[in-house]
Amino acid sequence: MKKLGIIFLMLTLLVSTGLTQAYAGTDADLRSISTSISVNPDPIESKQNVEVKASINGSAGDFQESNGNVVITIPKNTVAAPNELKPDNVIPTAPFEYVDTIQDENGDYQIILKIDMDQVDENEAIHAGVTINYVAPLFKEDGSGTFKIEYANTQDSKDVTIIGEQNKPDQLFYKWYQYSLDESKEVGLLDINQPSKNRFLLAVNYSQKNVSNVVVTDTLPEYTELTTPERLPGATGDGTTVSDIRILKVNGFNENHEPTGFSYVTNQFADKISYNEAQKQIVVNFGDISSSEAYLVEYAIKSTNLDMGTQINTANLKADGYDLTREFPVKPLLASATSFSLKKSVNKSKINIGENHLEYKLEFGVKSGVSIPAGVKITDPVPDKMTITEVTSINSEYFDYTVSEDGKILELTTKKEITADTPQTVTFAVDIDSLAVGDEYTNVGILHISGEELYTNSATTVVYDGRVQIIKVDKETKERLPGATFEILDSDGNKVFEGTTDENGELMSIPLEIGQYTIVETKAPEGYEISGETKSITITGDEKEPVIVQVDNTLITGSVELTKTDEKDEAILLAGAEFKLLDSDGNVIQENIVTDANGKILINNLKPGEYSFVETKAPAGYLLDETPIHFTIDKAQGEVLNLSVTNKKDTGSVLLTKVDKDDQKTVLSGAEFKLLDANGKEIETNLVTNEDGEIMVKDLAPGKYAFVETKAPKGYKLDETPVEFTIEKEQVEMIKVMKVNKKDSSNETDNDKDYGNGNGNNTNNNGDNNSNSKLPSTGDVTILLTILVGGFLIYLGSKELKKKQAK
Repeated sequence: MKKLGIIFLMLTLLVSTGLTQAYAGTDADLRSISTSISVNPDPIESKQNVEVKASINGSAGDFQESNGNVVITIPKNTVAAPNELKPDNVIPTAPFEYVDTIQDENGDYQIILKIDMDQVDENEAIHAGVTINYVAPLFKEDGSGTFKIEYANTQDSKDVTIIGEQNKPDQLFYKWYQYSLDESKEVGLLDINQPSKNRFLLAVNYSQKNVSNVVVTDTLPEYTELTTPERLPGATGDGTTVSDIRILKVNGFNENHEPTGFSYVTNQFADKISYNEAQKQIVVNFGDISSSEAYLVEYAIKSTNLDMGTQINTANLKADGYDLTREFPVKPLLASATSFSLKKSVNKSKINIGENHLEYKLEFGVKSGVSIPAGVKITDPVPDKMTITEVTSINSEYFDYTVSEDGKILELTTKKEITADTPQTVTFAVDIDSLAVGDEYTNVGILHISGEELYTNSATTVVYDGRVQIIKVDKETKERLPGATFEILDSDGNKVFEGTTDENGELMSIPLEIGQYTIVETKAPEGYEISGETKSITITGDEKEPVIVQVDNTLITGSVELTKTDEKDEAILLAGAEFKLLDSDGNVIQENIVTDANGKILINNLKPGEYSFVETKAPAGYLLDETPIHFTIDKAQGEVLNLSVTNKKDTGSVLLTKVDKDDQKTVLSGAEFKLLDANGKEIETNLVTNEDGEIMVKDLAPGKYAFVETKAPKGYKLDETPVEFTIEKEQVEMIKVMKVNKKDSSNETDNDKDYGNGNGNNTNNNGDNNSNSKLPSTGDVTILLTILVGGFLIYLGSKELKKKQAK
């Protein structure tokens, strides 16, 4: 039958490394490297086989080359043959390897192991160990020894008692088990991987008597069979077996009745040795044995069923006058070096708050030694809040399974042995109810064998919060902004979420898987510029609350352009007008804003709202108008708002009235004037008094002016004396001036003519230069003309006379 022990060796190692935690909902993860060492038997007696087991346990990532070597110290006084502390008897498990055996300053033996990093999986906890087997010497007296393991700044030690040969075997029939014992020191442990170490010795005639017709029998326990034993250290001769049985002869005894040596003499009893396989019985017919003869019967057994429990090995010696029975219980050793793998894992060590499904995997693999036998039961109880929903993968040729009615326990039973060539995997799905962030779910599998419960490694899942909370705010005021739309893209650019901020400016995403993501704004809130900035986030699986991402938006501002023109002619653009800009609350935002050469003011970056311009200084020559000019900047206003504002010129008006000098109630029409400014420049010409004797001139800028008569009314003398007046700034009332004219009398001589020497003053000036002059009558005109013609003729005659005289 194939070797079956590997599975138990590993599982027991797991137990010895601290994996005896509660199986459902417990935290079995190792958090740091730990070491332990045990020695069997304890106490150690002469010539016993000594087994030293050292365990090294650590969490994922703990095992590094920088940890150094493993050093295991074996007391020198417990070792009969130092050459046994070599690779054949030093069996480490991965990832450790044997390096050397040396002696320290005290002479104790140090076994050196190193780590092979190629065999380290950074994602798995490691439960490793080493088994060391050797034979103890003949102890002449009681004593003690300290066994020790050192690794990665950790150590463990074990003090063991040594029993001397004061109570040496001197009976006719004695039975020794030369390998490990259990904690009671009464049950032999059968090594699964190296059954040759499971050696029994039957001592015959250590009492040195003459004995006749000696027959030794030994009935093997159920579920065991013979196997070739290791040679007894120090024994000489041919170690060939007969049916896996050897006979050794004691070379002699010293004064302390201690054997002085052993020789193999199996060939001398070849026809005396038999094995009944059906009855599982060894028979050795020694016949007559003299007092000078003593023998050892040597054999080893191996387990054929790891679930055999404790069985009794019964030996018997019959001879003339003797019928002696010796019993020794044995059971499989389930704590040997790891020889198989029963691994528990979960598809997600971290689960999102929005998920509730997990899948667990049990992996059965044989690394060395015997197979995993049929009939082995494995249970997998799941933690609270979990329910098994389905066994998703199982080979029905190798397993039967059941799920409890409440969905809390999966039970597997092997139907067929699992070998190194036929590893098996079982997977099952669970649902989780009421996940909460920070919850931790730990699950282990339990193998039930030989009355013991052996635990797998633990598989742990922690609940994280993979959500992202996006907060949209105004860049300056930090006011929360609703209506912004975002997309969340995974590392491949695929959209995994889209949403819009609510009235509080918040957007909560769905739970996201572990990975890297990019947040992109695809639509801005009304009145805001879309953010061109992308936000990168990473979901690690360690989050206990949503990842918060704040995205700022810049308000879309507006512009306003004010154009200042003349009230009556908008083609006249007015530079130099000054304004201040107010908000809706009347607060001054800007001041001393001046229209340029084109009469314009341009204001940019105005937030949506109500505003007004107020003129603080009018353009030169214009009246100040402080009436507020209201306007509104709308949200997302795309174009410049144009305002057109006019100004009224700062002008005055004048009314000139033309009257008769002697009768100012007589108004004179038809008089023509020109209007001059202070520099004598003609402003207007051909100004003619109307039927009311009036000339009105409007829109005169502040300054000094003068009317000058260019044509007198009919029948009146021309008076070119300027009529001066002044238009004051912001003058409201019309200026009134009067110009009087004297009648033109034909009776007057040239010397008496008036050529406009009137004073031309304002209304209060009557323009009278000659108060005694009279206006000429119609007859006087005729006389005047006659005189003028006569005078002209006299003038011509005089000139002709002078020419003749000159000749």
